[in-house]
Amino acid sequence: DKVTKLPDGFMSIGYTSNTEFAAVEDPTRHLYGLQFHPEVTHTPNGAQMIKNFVIKVCGCKGEWNMHDFAQKQIDLIMSKLGNKYVVGAVSGGVD
Repeated sequence: DKVTKLPDGFMSIGYTSNTEFAAVEDPTRHLYGLQFHPEVTHTPNGAQMIKNFVIKVCGCKGEWNMHDFAQKQIDLIMSKLGNKYVVGAVSGGVD
């Protein structure tokens, strides 16, 4: 995955040998972007980086877990279905 074109107002502020837009900014709107993959196992402290961003930057509380989310969605869907059936599919990769 690679950014090949920036949205209006953004400019490149960092690059690598194979990534032209590794870091970007829109100084007027104070928006910034950084392309890297903290979710992969070989990124030191990647999970902590994601947690810090979600909680400290975005202001999320972290009051739920995926199990709670999944079960709540299942219950919601089942309550809407009644006696009907549904077919669902999930993809874990690039579509």
